[in-house]
Amino acid sequence: MAIDNQIADTDRLLDDLELAARSDIANAVFYDQLLASLRLLVQAESTAIVMHLKPSGWVLVAQSGIATIDLRDDLESMVANKSTEAFVSGQTSGKSWIAAAVRTGGIEEGCLVVTFDCGVPPSGLVSLSAIVIAFAEVLATRQSSRWQKLLEGRWLSIQSLTEKISLIKTIKQGGELLANRLASEFDAARVSIIDRPYRVGGRPKTLAISGSPILDRRSRDIVSLERVASSVIGEGKPIFRQETSPFPNAGAHDRSAISEDGTFRNLLAMSSQDEKGTQATTGPIVILEWADREAMQESLPAITYFMPTLCSAWRQQQRWLEVPRMARAWGHWTPKVFRSFLIFRLLQLIAFAAVLGFAWWLLSHPFPMEIEANAVLEPKARRAIFSNVDGFVEALLVEDGQAVRQGQLLAKLRSPALNLQIEEAIGQIKSILEKRNGLRVAVNQVSSATPEALVAQTRISADILLLEAQEKQTKDKLTFLTKEQGKLEIVSPIDGVVVSRDLRSELESRPLRRGDILFRVADLEGEWQLNIHVADSDSGYLVKHYSGERRDAKFVFDSLPSEQFSTEVQHISDTIENPAGTSPFLLVVSGIEKEVAKRAYMGANARVRFSCGEQPLWFVWCRPIVEALQKRAWLIPTFER
Repeated sequence: MAIDNQIADTDRLLDDLELAARSDIANAVFYDQLLASLRLLVQAESTAIVMHLKPSGWVLVAQSGIATIDLRDDLESMVANKSTEAFVSGQTSGKSWIAAAVRTGGIEEGCLVVTFDCGVPPSGLVSLSAIVIAFAEVLATRQSSRWQKLLEGRWLSIQSLTEKISLIKTIKQGGELLANRLASEFDAARVSIIDRPYRVGGRPKTLAISGSPILDRRSRDIVSLERVASSVIGEGKPIFRQETSPFPNAGAHDRSAISEDGTFRNLLAMSSQDEKGTQATTGPIVILEWADREAMQESLPAITYFMPTLCSAWRQQQRWLEVPRMARAWGHWTPKVFRSFLIFRLLQLIAFAAVLGFAWWLLSHPFPMEIEANAVLEPKARRAIFSNVDGFVEALLVEDGQAVRQGQLLAKLRSPALNLQIEEAIGQIKSILEKRNGLRVAVNQVSSATPEALVAQTRISADILLLEAQEKQTKDKLTFLTKEQGKLEIVSPIDGVVVSRDLRSELESRPLRRGDILFRVADLEGEWQLNIHVADSDSGYLVKHYSGERRDAKFVFDSLPSEQFSTEVQHISDTIENPAGTSPFLLVVSGIEKEVAKRAYMGANARVRFSCGEQPLWFVWCRPIVEALQKRAWLIPTFER
């Protein structure tokens, strides 16, 4: 029972960490929480996250516990040998360690390292590695979530920066541009661009520092930064340092952001890489400094992804600027002979005649016109299973992907409201019966000898008739409710396969409303079809050339872009649909062969191309412009053939 509780606590801890990984908390907070939880769970001496910065350099991003041993040589050998193992273990400096790759087969994308002060027995290695791999998968979830936000938020800005780098006129101008933009992009307190020495043993030279248009090369800060750049050049690896992790056993936390030599405590110094991914012998040294550890760890994913692109753009522009100025000017120079009046006029006439001839060819040459539309692969026989009443799922008798037969019981629903209505109807019937029997006894006891008694007898008889009418109405209601209760059993309308994602988690313990879709049943062994959404602007051409007869169209699956298939248009809707209220479309249904459908999967996306006759080539090319003009001026014709 203790083992079961420990497993349950571990699963609960992993679930909490995965929720934190998908949230918007800072990287530093998440790393500290992940490493501290893993270290306490496996009772390790230390836990750490290491990341590979190109070119070939490992840096310690975060750690918990005593200082982690140096495993850079072991990790470099695994990258060189292209290790595909989920984890590796060994002993270094008298300590045992386990390293689990964040992504299996991609050790260069980073790993999770756990260090023990004693040997790990072979019997416990499997269980420990399984726990470390599980935590590495949580870290991979964090990285995937961050990559998506990173690409959406910064890619356009980085593209703009690479374009501006390609337009710089001098290396100094490029250094100032790069330093200021990198400080803004990576939320750094200071960014320094330092040029390499041109001779062996020379001293690096500072090109630019963000926020400092004037440089004092004798200042302590610049001397310290150039010393860091010399270390990067000499060691051939990036320099990475950060504040001590804020754990109780990690010592007092120094809140000062700047060290004694004038550099920030959170610092990353790295060199550019060449096209082969190795250390470049030319190009600047980039030193990024942050005021706090949280900002540094937030920027590391962006640096590992975008810095190679920026270094490549810088290196290409640097090569261009190294070309002699006269040679560069030659590329923009036109010989004087081409400015001769006669030759210039002759070239003008030739060009004008060529343009007229090409324009005439465009106006007269017919060209096949095709329109494209998105499509989804679906089985022809498919049914959606709806909830018939308000209630809950009492028993789910099928699983996702399970084959079912027509009429097979799929699920049982429970409707507390319906049960309550049935009990109320039964109670009303019993109450009416008791009242009616009491009135019948009373009417028999009333004597009709006097007029008053006759009036009382008549009133009681009327009450009995009223109760009999209420009883009939209540019984009819009970019959209807009983029929509704029979709808609580959901059966399959067709033979097929249950199609749903996270079936039990979506349905169990969740209140249902009448009309809610529970799941779908699709006949995967029957016929298949493409549901094609043709844009409203293209529907006129399609209806004109495909109405009244079945014609073929060509399509490709997004998952098989190199193969083209044929499909036969079977049905074209009579109305335009716009369920989302944004992009109206015309629904077209086409059938495909079963063997072709098996090449893809249910719900696969496809691009369908319809042949809609011939148009002049200029119209095919300029169709959006022509149609826009037609909306403004109705007299512009469409040159159809």
